[in-house]
Amino acid sequence: MSKLIFIDLDGTLLSSDKRVSKENRDAIRNAEQKGLKVIICTGKVFKSAKRFAHEIGIKGPLISCNGAEIRDIATEKLLYSDFLRKEDCYKIIDICRRKRIYFHAYIDHDMFTEMGECPTPLYWIENTEVPEEYRINIRVVSDFKEVVNKSSQNVSKFLMVSKDRQQLIEVRHLLEEIDTVNVMCSGDDNIEVVNKNVNKGKALVIVSESSEYSEYEIVAMGDSENDLSMLLESQYKIVMGNADESLKKIADFISATNDENGVAIAIEQILN
Repeated sequence: MSKLIFIDLDGTLLSSDKRVSKENRDAIRNAEQKGLKVIICTGKVFKSAKRFAHEIGIKGPLISCNGAEIRDIATEKLLYSDFLRKEDCYKIIDICRRKRIYFHAYIDHDMFTEMGECPTPLYWIENTEVPEEYRINIRVVSDFKEVVNKSSQNVSKFLMVSKDRQQLIEVRHLLEEIDTVNVMCSGDDNIEVVNKNVNKGKALVIVSESSEYSEYEIVAMGDSENDLSMLLESQYKIVMGNADESLKKIADFISATNDENGVAIAIEQILN
C-alpha cells in the first residue's frame, strides 16, 4: 500500500537554524519517486511554509496554521479554512494586554502585532532573510482590536511568545477558559491559539479522505504538542529524538533529532 506521510516543519523537518538538510531533502525526493506522498503539516502560515515545499519539490496540498488552512501549493487556492471568531479574538487580545505578553496574529498573509519587538527575535529574523515572495508582511499597530473589527477576513492563528515560563503558564490558563478556542504550543517559549475544532489531526483526516489519497496508509512525523492530534490520527507514528516525552510514549518509531536528519532516517526506516 502507498503511504501518505504528514511531516511537521519546526523541530521535525527543519534543523534548529530553520533549514532543510540535504539528507532530509534527498530522502523526501527519493520517497516520492518510489510512490510515497509527502504533505507538509505545520503551525507556520502558508506563505512561510511554501518555500520549503518549493525547495524540496513537493506538490499538492499544504496544511498550515495548525490545520486552520489547507491550500494547494501551486495555485495557492484555499481548499479548507476554519478561522477564529471576532469575539474570541477580542478576548484573546484582552488577556495578552492584561498579562503584558508579546503576541502576534495572522490575517491572510499579514502578521499583526501591537509590540514592535519579539522577545525571541528568531520569529522575525527568519522572515527578513527569505526571498520577497515568501516574506510575511509584518504590521505593528496600536490597536489590533480595531484591525480585527474592520477586516473582512478573520484571524487564522494567534501566537504568544515569552521567555518567562510562569507568564506562559498563567496566560495559557486564562486562554483555556475560552471554550471556543483550541490552545496548544509548538515549543517551550510559545502558546498558539486557533479556533475550537482546529488541529493538525482534523486537517490530516480531511486530506487523507479525499479521493486522491483515500487508499493510502497514513504516516505522521512530529515533535511537539501541536503534533499530537496528527500522530493520533495516523497508522504509523514517528517522532524525533528531540520530541516531547508525551509524544515518545505513543510513538511507533523514535528517530534521531531534527538536527541529526531525523526525517531522513525515518523515511529510510519506512522504505525498508
